[in-house]
This record gives sequence, C-alpha cells and structure tokens, in this order.
Amino acid sequence: MVKAVSIDSSHHYLTGDPDRTYALKIFHTTGNQAEDFKREICMLERIFHEGHPHLVTHITGRTQNQEHYILYPRAIRNLRSHMNGHDPPAHNSVNVAWLLRQFHGLASALRSIHEMKEETPTNPSQASSSTIAVESQNHFVFGYHHDIKPENILLFEHVKERNPMFKLSDFGARRFHSMPKNNFDKRIQQGSALCGTLAYFCPEYEQPKSRKFDIWALACVYFEMMMWFCLPERLEEFHVKRVEQSRQRSEWEDDCYWRLVPGTKIAELRPVVDEFFRHLQMQIVNDPEDIEGLLSKVLDQIKAGFTINPAKRPTIEELCSEFDNLRVEAELLVYQTERDLRSQPSTRGNSPSSSKGSDLDESTRFSPTQRHHTFPEDQTSSSYDR
Repeated sequence: MVKAVSIDSSHHYLTGDPDRTYALKIFHTTGNQAEDFKREICMLERIFHEGHPHLVTHITGRTQNQEHYILYPRAIRNLRSHMNGHDPPAHNSVNVAWLLRQFHGLASALRSIHEMKEETPTNPSQASSSTIAVESQNHFVFGYHHDIKPENILLFEHVKERNPMFKLSDFGARRFHSMPKNNFDKRIQQGSALCGTLAYFCPEYEQPKSRKFDIWALACVYFEMMMWFCLPERLEEFHVKRVEQSRQRSEWEDDCYWRLVPGTKIAELRPVVDEFFRHLQMQIVNDPEDIEGLLSKVLDQIKAGFTINPAKRPTIEELCSEFDNLRVEAELLVYQTERDLRSQPSTRGNSPSSSKGSDLDESTRFSPTQRHHTFPEDQTSSSYDR
C-alpha cells in the first residue's frame, strides 16, 4: 500500500518545498511482505548509490511495530495516467529534444540496472543489511528490472506544468543474480521466476530470462510514448486492436505486441503493431524536415527493439548510444533554431537579447536540459552521460 504523507519541517532536514508531500509505501506483517520489504530496500540501497537521475530512489526506510515503511519522493503521476490525461506538447525542436532526453534517460537508467554489479565481501561479517545475500563469496551481482511498463515510470516536475522528467521505478519484480567471477559474462539466469506484465512480455518469455526481456518491454513503452506524442487520439484504439487480434486466434485474450504465426510456433510482430508503425510514419511526415528525421530515427530504434530473435535484438549499450546520439542531434537543433531566431530583426523594436527573450528561449530555459535532477537527488549535477 502507498499513501501520500506530509512531514512537519521541524522533524527533518530535507531540502526543498517545506509543504511538499511524500509517498509512503507500507509493508504489513501479512504474507511475504516482510521479505518483500527486505528485497526492495536492498535493491533501493544499490540504486541510491548509483545516483542515476532517471531511477527513483528512496529517502529512507524503517521498521516499527513489526510494520515496514519506505519513504519516497512523491511523483506527480505515472506515465500511463500522463498519456491518458494530458495532451502532448507541440512538435517543435525544444519538445522533441525533451522527449529524446526521456528516451535516452530511461535507456541509461536500464543500463545502470543491467550493469549494476558488486563483488560480495570475502568476509561475510562485512556484509551489511543493505547488501543482497548471495550463495557464496567472491561472486558478482547483476540485475534486470523485468516489469517495465508505463505504470512503473514516474513523472517529476522541475517547474509546474512544464515538460516533466521520467524515472524508472518499482523494483519489486526486479531480480539480482549471483554469478561466479569467472563466468560473469554469461547473460542468462537459469530458472528465473516469471514476473512482470503480460502485455510487455517478449516472445521468448518462457525461456530462461535474459536482459533482452527488458529491451523488448522498453521498446513497447517507447512505442506508446511515440503514439502519445504523435497520435494521442489513437492510443486507446491501438490497445483495443491488439486485444481484438488476440481474440481472433483463440478464447485467450491478451494485448501483447507479438503473436504466433497461425499453425506454427514461430513468433512474429502482431500485424496491428506494423499497422500503427505505418500510421506513425505517415503522421511525422507532416512535421518539419529536421524533426521528421529525428522521429523517424526513433521509430527505427523501436523497430530494432522488436526483433523477434533476442540474440539479434540490440543490447542496452547499443540502445543508449543510439538515443544519446539522437539526443545530442535534437539539442543541437534547438541551439541552431534559437540562434537563427536571435539573428532575425526584431519586429517590436526590441533587441533579440531583451530581458524577456523569445518564446523559444523561454522554453529552452525551462526545459530539463539544465535540470536533470529532482528531489532528493543532488541538485548540482546536470547530466548523466553513459
């Protein structure tokens, strides 16, 4: 259970708005919730030390009267509710750059999870309550998220009603794996328990789990983000048609992005996904040429994430690199557009360097370019380039 709470400013040393509310996650004593708390707090400790601006970190955790609590910064909403209840921003260079920062930020956050590793202490007595128990000494630990979906991406605002920052959250389904140092390059964890959300499962979900499972799920989220950004009025239709296509095959209903080819056990991308790829491609043709080029490259990366064969699917390192290049390209477009605008003669008799500045300049100042962090992360850090 999660509820919003307020804390009197005299009872803490947290910075920022003294009237802000927080999210308190409560683990009761019933069932396996005590173990869930231990697992989640251990994972959160690792994430906190990573200090990644696109990963939600906790503020503190405690146990009192046999109940367990974790205190988080409170998000304004999750990505699902944002896409369902808020119109996308205009298609200009500033907003496309913002969108690509979120694409890159989420990929970088997932890379941080995939690469998160730590050699367990040689002396077991050195292990603290914030480390994850493993089967033996001198092992490395690495992880995957395994439940990437819009509900698990939280939004934080630096400036009210401005383009928010997306952060990956909810590590209850996430798993860390212990592996001997001399076998660390092996990417698959045999016999992993199945967990996550069916809609974003990859075709090989019944096989031993690998990090490529997360790549497929992230591609699904990216696709829905593009639907919201370019065709928001058809986002619900896209979901409904995926379910309708599943009904045509059997009594089983699902909204997965793939299906089995009729009469075979061979997986393919669900036809409605291909159909909406074409709708998106036709829609972005209406954008200015520079923006169209960027959004077309985004679709290319998403398509690569939907590669049926997991061995040919991009790695998170490759995905990060591609979206970082697109992010840089988009931000250069912002600077070029702003420079061109400043060089134009003013029609109001004011110089381009007036105190108010242009609308584009105002948007740029308030875009997340210079503000990659939200409470409680370090406000002095401005980027996380990986």
